[in-house]
Amino acid sequence: TVRLRMVMTHARRWTTTNSERARLVVLLVGLAAFLAKLLIAMGTYGTQDIGTWMGFAQGVAQRGPVGIYGIDFGSLNGTLYNHPPLVGYYLEVLNKLSQWGIPLRVTIRALSSAADVASGVLVFEILRRRGSLLRSTLSGIAVAASPVLFLISGYHGQTDPLFVMLVLLGSFLIIDKRMALLGGVALGLAIGVKLVPIVVLPPIAVYLVRH
Repeated sequence: TVRLRMVMTHARRWTTTNSERARLVVLLVGLAAFLAKLLIAMGTYGTQDIGTWMGFAQGVAQRGPVGIYGIDFGSLNGTLYNHPPLVGYYLEVLNKLSQWGIPLRVTIRALSSAADVASGVLVFEILRRRGSLLRSTLSGIAVAASPVLFLISGYHGQTDPLFVMLVLLGSFLIIDKRMALLGGVALGLAIGVKLVPIVVLPPIAVYLVRH
């Protein structure tokens, strides 16, 4: 019995050590991708969406995160400001960073790129509990170094990576960590960035009812 306990303890330590190493690999790949995306953000203007976000940020600076809804942006690439309220406060933060000399075209892409790092680690953590360590590691690396995310986060200039990260975080906290309050806050913030994440609420509710 003592020998069996020693073997089990050693096995748990070995598994934990390997998991920590794998997590570190995913994190390092994510950070390397983040630096590459940051260089892209600093060296390029991005798509026309960057100009649109600059217009929205100027609207927030003039009217505030609530008053912006009263501004007609019809002449701004024919775009309407139809984002949830949280985005207005997000743009306030970007405006503050702009005052410190960091242009919005960089910050909006840098923050989305940072969210990709967290998403890669979260994918690893979620799959590690449901499959092999190799599969979860490769999946986390695939997300962290995804060429698609280089375009979306590093070049395009979008907030989608933020709500994706928050959806993964919220689901992980609720289902795997049993931290319903914090998970709910994360999902609420995700919906505050875009309304799209609302589609994940019914599947999570069904899972919780069944389990």
